[in-house]
Amino acid sequence: MKRILASLALLAVVASGQWVEKTIGLPDSLSGLRDPGSMLYNPGSNILFISGSNGLLLVDGLSNRVVARTPLTDFSSAARCYASQVNKVYWAGGGYNDNAVYSLDGASGRVLARVSVSYQDDICYNPVANRTYVSGGYSSSTLTVINAANDSAVRTLDLGSQWAQSLCCNPGDNKVYFVSYGAATVGVVDCSVDSIRRYISVGGEPDGLVYNRVSN
Repeated sequence: MKRILASLALLAVVASGQWVEKTIGLPDSLSGLRDPGSMLYNPGSNILFISGSNGLLLVDGLSNRVVARTPLTDFSSAARCYASQVNKVYWAGGGYNDNAVYSLDGASGRVLARVSVSYQDDICYNPVANRTYVSGGYSSSTLTVINAANDSAVRTLDLGSQWAQSLCCNPGDNKVYFVSYGAATVGVVDCSVDSIRRYISVGGEPDGLVYNRVSN
């Protein structure tokens, strides 16, 4: 019986290629994190950003230590992206009254800029144009374009009866796509001129997008 149990234990170890390496306590010496929500990994600095209702915690990817905290109010929003060309993180402001996107230093989490937008539902980054795109969602039929070099809003596209929700980027063709749930369409943005190229009727109630780089 002991031999059988030992064999089963060995098989379990061999069969499992992943395991919990470390549990990171979020209530820590940096005042902790309330209501932890979404996360974002920055490959440029090997830093994990973790949001909560009282800010962001930064965790070092090598040591698993909490290395910094960004004390911003209600930062549990899921809308965020990493800007690889400038090593910045863009995160939507928390709460209904904070209509802004924050530009953060990708290594330290320091707030570099607060960019006012109408509303923010999703964010994506286009490395070709070095610009960040912010969808307004149900609350605003707009798509705001932010220049990642200087964190300025360079254009706001008025979508009229459409509205932009989930976003994804096609860097190969320098385009950004967005879902319009109510209109059952997917909008195509030509990022070379930051204008709507066309709307694709997809039917039903589209909710999310993903881009396949291999087959375009």
